[in-house]
Amino acid sequence: MEIKVTVEAAPELMTAIDVLTATLVELVGTKEKTKPADSAKPADKPADQPTLTLETVRAKLANLSQGGKQKEVKAIIESFGAKKLTDIPAEKYPEVMRKAAELEAES
Repeated sequence: MEIKVTVEAAPELMTAIDVLTATLVELVGTKEKTKPADSAKPADKPADQPTLTLETVRAKLANLSQGGKQKEVKAIIESFGAKKLTDIPAEKYPEVMRKAAELEAES
């Protein structure tokens, strides 16, 4: 199921909404991973992982940048051989989010 909502609001509110969305996506993925495994299904099926969107990743990185981590966010993007977030392939978004979470935990 996919739900799309369009909201026009202050940038701070939009960032908060995007961070909430990213958190919910992570929680859904965690919930799915804790379901009892079916022995007939492979454990690491790509379809079992929630799909991260560019908007979700952008919101997470924007939140970090606004928190004074601009250089670190740029370093994350460049670690994927990219100059900007849109140059990073979508299949790398989970790794980008992992690095962003590690950066956030350092704070």
